[in-house]
Amino acid sequence: MVEIIIATFAFLVLGALIGVIWHVMQKPKTEGGEPELLTADAENADLRAVILCSGTIDENPARYDYKGVKDCLSAAAIGDGGRTCTDGCIGYGSCAAVCPEEAISVRKGIAAVHPGKCTGCGLCVGVCPKNLIVLEPRTSANGRRCIRNCPGGICGACTSGGDGK
Repeated sequence: MVEIIIATFAFLVLGALIGVIWHVMQKPKTEGGEPELLTADAENADLRAVILCSGTIDENPARYDYKGVKDCLSAAAIGDGGRTCTDGCIGYGSCAAVCPEEAISVRKGIAAVHPGKCTGCGLCVGVCPKNLIVLEPRTSANGRRCIRNCPGGICGACTSGGDGK
């Protein structure tokens, strides 16, 4: 029994030591060698999130009645999200849920960014299972956007003014 306690303690100490070393190695350094404290706001003040999909629930309706957990990650995990356009916004608001500034809302079944509130932190980028959110300069043009041409042009945004990236 004592050997198990000693081995457990040794692993905890080793894990803590590795964590401290990793933390020290990951700190950004300035030219003077002092750690530089960076925040998402300071790094990305000139950026804003952009949703690369314009298909509302009217333009991109559900193909079936999804009964699972109402967030995009869960809906995408069991299929493609259930909308007619399989590349489009799922619309359950996983991105809105992680936004610390409440700069994203879901309207008509599609995520929308309130540019004045967005600080460019990028948290929403990482949670979108369709990779439909990017950070762009605040000076870039607004308007209907999409990530790629929708199969069959379901919502029309990609063929009528969207950039069709």
